[in-house]
Amino acid sequence: FYASFPLIAHLLNRSTKRTSIFIAGYCLSLLVSVAYCILNPDDIADPWFTRHKDTWIDVVRFNPLVRLPEFLMGVIAGQVFLDLRSQRLALSATGLRAVALICPAVLGLALAASDAIPYALLHNGLLAPAFAGVILSLPLRGGRLARALASPPLLVLGDASYALYILHFPVQEAVRKTCERFDVSDTSFFLANALAIIIVIAASVLVHRLVE
Repeated sequence: FYASFPLIAHLLNRSTKRTSIFIAGYCLSLLVSVAYCILNPDDIADPWFTRHKDTWIDVVRFNPLVRLPEFLMGVIAGQVFLDLRSQRLALSATGLRAVALICPAVLGLALAASDAIPYALLHNGLLAPAFAGVILSLPLRGGRLARALASPPLLVLGDASYALYILHFPVQEAVRKTCERFDVSDTSFFLANALAIIIVIAASVLVHRLVE
């Protein structure tokens, strides 16, 4: 995705059919997940709702070609944001307000009903449009929340988020294995995880500044 981004962004930026591509990407993303649930290639008892690890569900979750539609949707959302911010594309205040209200509500409802939503759908692109709407509407509408998220400490954390994405799992595993080795109790294990969060955030900021 990183290697293909310049070409994909260039092609999409010149396209007059970004809305159609976004919708097609969304439908294709859902189609793959629904196909998995119907075909049940891992031959498990309940492919719609079981959260498990197996060959084909890992393909659905992690294969780049399967996740490409979501990537395209993200690129398009980024371009729409730039167009709206530069006023090359118009969106009324009422429309922006509606997006800012509806999209978080959809995410909240999905979170509340997550046990009733097929796992493959929830893991992949089902909520991508709602997330895109939240990301677009916050900075464009402004307000207290947008100003808070634009504060210097949170901007630093945002810049370091990719390093955190890379580092959180090895740090978490190191803490888990250390706790197992020393037979740490549940209470101490909670404190160890809190410490791991602090460590991984600090490490991510350092890696972003010194490496990235």
